[in-house]
Amino acid sequence: MRRAGDKSRLLTATAGLAVSLLAVFALSLLSGDVALSPMEVISILASGPGAVGETSGNMASAVVWQVRLPRSLTALATGAGLAGCGVLFQALLLNPLAEPYTLGVASGAAFGAAVAISFNLPFLTFWAFCGSLSALGVVLALGGKGALREPTRMILAGVVVGSILSAAIALVKSISGQMMAAIVLWIMGSFSGSNWTSTAWCLPAALVVLVLGLGFHRD
Repeated sequence: MRRAGDKSRLLTATAGLAVSLLAVFALSLLSGDVALSPMEVISILASGPGAVGETSGNMASAVVWQVRLPRSLTALATGAGLAGCGVLFQALLLNPLAEPYTLGVASGAAFGAAVAISFNLPFLTFWAFCGSLSALGVVLALGGKGALREPTRMILAGVVVGSILSAAIALVKSISGQMMAAIVLWIMGSFSGSNWTSTAWCLPAALVVLVLGLGFHRD
């Protein structure tokens, strides 16, 4: 009976979160400088991508299909990816405090991006990814051979590495001159410039995290 009750609560919570996600997604399609009613948005989505033109109908279609929909999908995929990474870290280390920020992974990515922006290096995302992997490697090295069996050591090492990298980011910003604004904007994050290209990158990445997590959940 207890197991059935736990499963029922899990299904109820999942359904409630799914409904909340759909509601927020729908609200994001309605939010913006151009006022559109729910029926207008539904009609535009049902009619498919429209041509960009000067008429109000074509402009509304362009706003939904070229601005709001890719922005919302990119935000959805990014949130799903971050949530999936957090769950994987918590499951692996058996600690609810484990996540990309406490383990220094996020700080490593920010440091890699800050250096790339400061020196005008190409492939910004690549350097951010390298920074995150490097930070995780340092955390594993500091945690020692038994780090995965003692998650507290990993988390403490992550906090230390994250603090050091935060100081390093501040140093990079202080010597980057005119590029400091770009570094701050990248670290803060924004979906205002999202398009279908960013959606095409973020959605598959989130799906990979989900598939790998489900595939190795027993391990």
